[in-house]
Amino acid sequence: MASGIYVHIPYCLQRCPYCDFATYKFDETIPVEKYLNALHNEVQTRASEVPFRELDTIYFGGGTPSLLEPSQLSEIISQITRQGFKIKPDAEVTLEINPGTISENKIKNFMSLGINRFSVGAQTLSDRLLKLIGRKHSANDTLETLRQLKAANVNFSVDVLFALPTQTLNDLSLDLETVLSFSPPHISPYYLTIPTGHPLQINRPSENTELEMFELMTTKLVSRGYEQYEISNFALPGRHSRHNCLYWRDDSYWGIGLSAHSYFNSPGWGQRFWNPKTMEGYIEQVPKYSIKTLPEGQLEKLSKSESLTDFCHTFLRTMNGIPKGAVRRKFGENCEALVAARLTNLLPSGLVGETNSHWQLSASGRLLSNQVFSHILFTSECIDYNLSSDGR
Repeated sequence: MASGIYVHIPYCLQRCPYCDFATYKFDETIPVEKYLNALHNEVQTRASEVPFRELDTIYFGGGTPSLLEPSQLSEIISQITRQGFKIKPDAEVTLEINPGTISENKIKNFMSLGINRFSVGAQTLSDRLLKLIGRKHSANDTLETLRQLKAANVNFSVDVLFALPTQTLNDLSLDLETVLSFSPPHISPYYLTIPTGHPLQINRPSENTELEMFELMTTKLVSRGYEQYEISNFALPGRHSRHNCLYWRDDSYWGIGLSAHSYFNSPGWGQRFWNPKTMEGYIEQVPKYSIKTLPEGQLEKLSKSESLTDFCHTFLRTMNGIPKGAVRRKFGENCEALVAARLTNLLPSGLVGETNSHWQLSASGRLLSNQVFSHILFTSECIDYNLSSDGR
């Protein structure tokens, strides 16, 4: 099975008004070096508890990791390898970047560290919409960044937001055409998610228009040779995000840094744990706790029913869907029958489909995935009541 490490770099030039990630302005609260010292401390004190040593992926997310100097990223990578982790020769090493925070020279320096994939937070190529959603960069900044990455002949992905206030189908189509002119190996279209009552809820497209936007993106990208391999991810053949696939295929990953989440698929039915969301809480906690001694509320040992629910939800996000054989191997034949019964009940809705080997979301099911997921929630009581024990 594959495994990887996520590293959270929480600094941004400014916080976007719609962002719900743990981020800080680059010049406020906690100096970067103090945060990086805590990050190194976490690697040193908890690495021995991580159940894998070979790394298929490393992902630097944020925040805006490209604000760091290459020397600072180099030290993080060195700290990881000093603790006995081996970065595989063909590992995917991704760095999130924002337009306006990168240069040709900086790209080369990052690549010299082994970074071989960049993820660009473009969001939109409309200056009007960028200003409306509070982004600091301009459309020209994005174009220049994409030109630099193309010239560097490096793997890269582009994030595109849709369902923005006042955004039209034509606006979105123009964004996609501009992005596609650079032939990025990977494109991630994301729906703008904000809470009820947020100012950015005003003048958003209607629900029908949002569905038309998603269908427009899917049709346009597939017609250009992109594969939709997950609900919000499209890639040219062979260019899937290997790190993101860890999340959807029940693989283990270790999250390092502020608010970072981790999942180990053993022992038992797996465990999840996460770091504090505040800078002060993270820096204070790191030297005090190993993974196994984390406070209640930050460490969760999954039950069989919780693991089965997570397994189904994450695999269903992919176009391949849930492999029937994988359910049987991990949870037993009885749980495979339980999953099959739930999904069979959804067949008349047209939201799911079945092949000899997989259960999959249909095109309409991908648009209404949360509705499907609400029908696939397992409890210990339902497993115990409906099924005999399989011995795990």
